[in-house]
Amino acid sequence: MQIESKRMRHILSILVVFCGLAAVVFCTAYQYRHYSGKQIQLEDYHELEEGSYICKIDRIVEDNYQYDDIQGWVVVPGQPISRYNTSLVLYSDDGFAYAIPMKMMERDDVTESINDGVDYDMCGFGGRVRKSLLDGRTCYIGFLVDVSGNEYLIKTGMLYQAEKDSL
Repeated sequence: MQIESKRMRHILSILVVFCGLAAVVFCTAYQYRHYSGKQIQLEDYHELEEGSYICKIDRIVEDNYQYDDIQGWVVVPGQPISRYNTSLVLYSDDGFAYAIPMKMMERDDVTESINDGVDYDMCGFGGRVRKSLLDGRTCYIGFLVDVSGNEYLIKTGMLYQAEKDSL
């Protein structure tokens, strides 16, 4: 009986390790598929006209030798933030376009400054941009935003340029 008990513990140990490994692989694949950036085709998105949105980049700072840190906010006036789905889009004149999902940040100052009765508190974004994505290109800043359940492209024409961190 003692041999069967050791064998059963050994089988259960292997099963626990296998299940743990499967969970790690699943979570990593899910994270990569849904939260990493991806190359996109700008033509696949409807573009919002200039003047139909308001955006501000608060900072783009070199975080380290591999990444830049970017923070700001973007709103479509009159449209409440019902579903957060903002991605930063870096695009260039040569057809390169890359969408990077951003982390939502609370910005109650934006709601106060626009003051049109719509809650824009969750319009802020923050994230990191891997410098190797740019590959020496001159890129411009854009966004993919959710408006009434539809995804739209905003091309700001603002040049993406990181500053040296002063800390």
